[in-house]
Amino acid sequence: MGSNHSLSIAPNGSVWTWGCNYLGQLGDGSTAHSFLPKVVPGVSGIVAVSAGTYHSLAVGQDGSFSGWGYSSVGPPAGEGFGPGQTPPAHGPAL
Repeated sequence: MGSNHSLSIAPNGSVWTWGCNYLGQLGDGSTAHSFLPKVVPGVSGIVAVSAGTYHSLAVGQDGSFSGWGYSSVGPPAGEGFGPGQTPPAHGPAL
């Protein structure tokens, strides 16, 4: 759980989000709030999730990662996760 949003992993490895979406932390390509769970498009095979104040992260079975929402420190590992990243950005296995 983040400050105002939540994440969950379904048995099939998809990620579901709901709550406030001020800076894209729901990962649906918008900043519209949703209080009903909805799937994050383009993210699958996930084994772990974490939610911050205004961002969300997911780790895949192969060690790859996805991130969306707000990152005040810029893109991790040179990937496209930056301020207000509403659709998920993906990175290689670490």
